[in-house]
Amino acid sequence: MANVEAAERIKVNGNPQKVYEAFMDFENYKGWWPAKWEFTLIKGGNVGAEVMLVRGNIRLMLTVVDVRPGREMQLLVEGDLHGRATFKFEYQGGQTELNYQMSLKPRSMSLLILSNVVPYGKQLEKAIRDAVETLNGQLPSRS
Repeated sequence: MANVEAAERIKVNGNPQKVYEAFMDFENYKGWWPAKWEFTLIKGGNVGAEVMLVRGNIRLMLTVVDVRPGREMQLLVEGDLHGRATFKFEYQGGQTELNYQMSLKPRSMSLLILSNVVPYGKQLEKAIRDAVETLNGQLPSRS
């Protein structure tokens, strides 16, 4: 079974607390996440927050299972892909280094077959890079 793996370190303008708050603010992802992704907030808050993520035929439920405010958030991913994602926010020379890792397993037979051909992990990495680029422009104006 081909896992979908994504991991990267990205520099983000702003301090870790501000970047963490932007990542925890699921309700406002529409303002900085690539348009091809649709987010629906199911339940707000910190631990226990839930958001439905849809792109094309792929549906994922993201649940925040653990947080270290300003430093880390861990997500349980369920749906067409199943697994865990960890996002760490570390101060590095006036910026935040976002360090994330995801390990997801396809649940449907079609995704299982396609995951051997389609670089889903690379697509996730590109989406996160694009989102952070947009967020970089917005963080200075966030209160």
